[in-house]
This record gives sequence, C-alpha cells and structure tokens, in this order.
Amino acid sequence: MVHMKYLQTFHRKIRGLNQITLNCFVSLAMLLVAVMTIIVLTQVFFRYFLANALPWPEELSRFLMVWLTFLIIPYAYSKELNVGVDMVLARVVGNVRRLILFATHLLVALCGLVFLFQGYEMMLRGFSIRASSMDVKLVYVYCIIPVSFFALFNVAVEKILDIVMVRRSETSASKSL
Repeated sequence: MVHMKYLQTFHRKIRGLNQITLNCFVSLAMLLVAVMTIIVLTQVFFRYFLANALPWPEELSRFLMVWLTFLIIPYAYSKELNVGVDMVLARVVGNVRRLILFATHLLVALCGLVFLFQGYEMMLRGFSIRASSMDVKLVYVYCIIPVSFFALFNVAVEKILDIVMVRRSETSASKSL
C-alpha cells in the first residue's frame, strides 16, 4: 500500500506539471498564430501594395510554423485530438482495451524519448547553421523539438499512470467486497 501512495503522489504531480506545461504551450501557440498572421499580412502589403517584398517574412513564418506544430503535438495527444484508427479499440472492452491503450501509450513514451534525444542532437547542430534570409542560428528553431517531445513523454507517462491507477483501484475495490 505504501507503493500505491507514492504512485498516487507521482501521478498527481505529473498531471499538474502537464496541465501547466500544456496551458503554456497552447497560450504560446495562440500568440504565434497572431504573430504569423501579422507577418504574412505585412508581407502581402509590402509585396502587392508597395511592390517591394521583404526578404525575411516567409522564412520567419516557416520557423514559427515549426514551433506551432511542436507546441501542439503534446496537447493534441493529451486531449486525444490526433488522428487515429480506433476501429479495433471501439470493439474491445475491459482488460483487453486497457492492455491495448497501455501498449499504445508505452510506445508513444518510447518514441517521445527517442525523438527527444534525436531532437536534442539536431538542436546542437543548429548552433553551426544560420538561416538563409535572416541572421539567426537555427538552434532557436530546433530548440522546441526536445522540449516538445519531453512534454509528450510526460503526457504518455500520465496516461500510462491513468490506466494503472484505474486498474489498481478496481482490484482493491473487488478485494474489499
């Protein structure tokens, strides 16, 4: 029972951390959409009304789109907004369903770790690469990748703990009957 208490505490803390992280990610994503809109409208104005296109807005918009994508990945996964095929899952119930979900979340956690480390290596390579139309090192673009996959890993761990905690509470409830 002592282990269960630690597991519940860890579960509660990771859920709180994920909630704060994902709220920050969504807020930043909304800000980036607004900034991208302003940048694109500025480029349209300069290109079509002043006949003098600026060299940097397209590249900056691409960089912001990369950030936007990676900010939303953990949020979409946490709210189950990602594309998925659930034909099999819709037909199974009970322990089989739990096992499939557990395996899926475990796979996401493992992929998140792999992409976290690969993203970190890519970020480090970005120190030596500069953007073509802006004097900016690509490390600033790539730094969101490990951050995003760390958050994805945390969400997957939370989902795994959700399954484990439900299973444990069902087991202890049936034993008390």
